[in-house]
Amino acid sequence: MSNDGDILVQGFRDIGPDGSGSLQWFCAPDRWGLPHDDNNNDQREGRGGSWSVDEDANQLTITPPAKKDYWRKTYYRPIMIKDDGPFLHNNPLVVPLDTSAYYTLHTIFDLTATRQFDQAGIMIRINAEHWIKTGIEVVDGKARLSCVVTNHGYSDWSTQPWRGPTATTSSTNNNGGPILVVQKVPLRVHWRAGSVVVESQYLNDDDTAWDFVRIAHLEAGSAATTTFQAGVFACTPVDQRGGKAVFYDFSIRTGSHVEHNADDV
Repeated sequence: MSNDGDILVQGFRDIGPDGSGSLQWFCAPDRWGLPHDDNNNDQREGRGGSWSVDEDANQLTITPPAKKDYWRKTYYRPIMIKDDGPFLHNNPLVVPLDTSAYYTLHTIFDLTATRQFDQAGIMIRINAEHWIKTGIEVVDGKARLSCVVTNHGYSDWSTQPWRGPTATTSSTNNNGGPILVVQKVPLRVHWRAGSVVVESQYLNDDDTAWDFVRIAHLEAGSAATTTFQAGVFACTPVDQRGGKAVFYDFSIRTGSHVEHNADDV
């Protein structure tokens, strides 16, 4: 199967606030109604979220609200359950995605990270207990390729170093701490009838091949589940102090061709 299949979604020009567009929000960044405040003592959850689309550039900017994320139960104490980060996905009434079919999601994005766990990338969601998010996440001061797979209500997290360019600056709005700017991250996620393949690419390399990041299985949740949602997301789980993601490209296509070769060659 080829990645040159039919285009189902292209770009960000058709976000329907009334449910009529090809894209719609789950937990829109501005849904909490709490504006940004430069006061470092402001610890309100949901503060500072916003989003905008540059239609000329076909570019989406997400400024995630403070302390919103996706995670289920594993490792952290007290037990953490978060299901409230900004997620822009296909409208299932306009662009239904069949769990038994093959699709390819593609995007290129920048991430400006000011706090631990600031993150952005691609998400596939069946329900609150079955989903995958993957992209760039700042972990212990470093940008990493990250993948969280959640099945039956428990999250599984894997990371690996990001070898692409990352700039580091400082800002008084961040208490003088480092700000990491990760630019032009190409990300591709394949849905293959319940199997998920994550690939990334390094635009600073002469070799433009896609690197295999992870293969995972995503449960449907129940036998009655026949569709899923797929799109882009960004979260600032610790606080909102200038973190943002800019997506320059996004598409969902039918079909899937992965670089990983399962043969012994």
